[in-house]
Amino acid sequence: MKFKSSIEAFNYIESFTNLERNTASFSSEYKLERIKLLCRMFDNPQNNFKAIHIAGSKGKGSTAAFTASILSANGFKTGLYCSPHVTTYKERISLAGQFFDEEIYVETISEMITLVNSEISSGSFPSGPPTVFELLTLLSFLIFKKTNCSWAVFETGIGGRLDTTNILSPEACILTLIELEHTEILGNTITEIAGEKAGIIKEGKPVFSARQTQDAVKVFREKAKVLSSKIFFPEDFAPYLKKTKPSKGFLQSGIINLFSEEELCFNLKIPGSFQLENASLAISCLYYLSQKTNILPDNFNCTLGLEKTSL
Repeated sequence: MKFKSSIEAFNYIESFTNLERNTASFSSEYKLERIKLLCRMFDNPQNNFKAIHIAGSKGKGSTAAFTASILSANGFKTGLYCSPHVTTYKERISLAGQFFDEEIYVETISEMITLVNSEISSGSFPSGPPTVFELLTLLSFLIFKKTNCSWAVFETGIGGRLDTTNILSPEACILTLIELEHTEILGNTITEIAGEKAGIIKEGKPVFSARQTQDAVKVFREKAKVLSSKIFFPEDFAPYLKKTKPSKGFLQSGIINLFSEEELCFNLKIPGSFQLENASLAISCLYYLSQKTNILPDNFNCTLGLEKTSL
C-alpha cells in the first residue's frame, strides 16, 4: 500500500480501533501481546537506539521535551514520542520536536501498513487487529531506526505497566507527578495508579521521580527495591532548586544543585514554576547518566538546549 501524503497515511491508521477515544474497550485491549508481535514482524526496531521512558499523571510531556532537547543539543540525533497531538499526528513522532521530512512518514507508514495488512489477512492477530496507539508506537520505532536516531525519549500514553511503549528496555526511567486519573482503567487510589506507573521501572536501571505523595513514594521504592534499581527523589538529586530572576529574553530561570555536587543555572522560555521542576527531572537524569555511568560522555552539558525548548 502506497500513500500519497502523511495526512492520508495517518487517516488510514485512524481507521483502526482508537482506544484513546473509546476507553470502554481498554479492559480487553490493554495488553502487550500485539505490540510484541508487531515488533517481531519488523525485527524489533525498538532495540536500535537508547531510550528514556517517562510515565506519570502530570508533566510527562514537558519533561520528555526537555530531555529530548538536551540530548539533541549535545549532538545526539534524538527521537521524541509523545501524545496526544494538537493538529497533526506528526507531532507525536518527531526529531526532538522538529518534524521529520514528509517522505519519512509516508514511506514508513506505507511499508508498515503493507506488512500489517498482510499479517491481518493471514490471521496473525487472534485477539484482533492492532490499535491506533499500537501502530503509532511501532511507527515511532521504525522511523527512529530508519533515521539512525541514537537516542529516543518516550512518553507513555495511559498507565505504564501495560502501556504499549513498555516493550522498551530504557537506560533510565522518569516518573512525574502522580494524581488520580483514568480511574476506570488504572484504579481508584494513588497506590493503585502508582503501581501501574511503576510498571515501567526496569531491572537495574535508574529511576528519577518527581515529588510524590507518601503512598506513591512507598510504591515506587518497593518496586525499585524488587528490581534492584536505584531510585532518586528530588531531595536526592536536587536538594537545592530555586527560581531566580529571569535572564534577559527568558520567562524564568533557576539554579539547581545536583546530587550536592554541582550547581547549574538554566533558563526556560516557558512559564510556570512547575516547569522548573520538570526540567530538573530531565537535567538530573542526564547528569546521572553522564557522571555516574558511561552511557553518556562525562563532558555532557545537562542544561544545553533547555532554553530552546517549546511546548
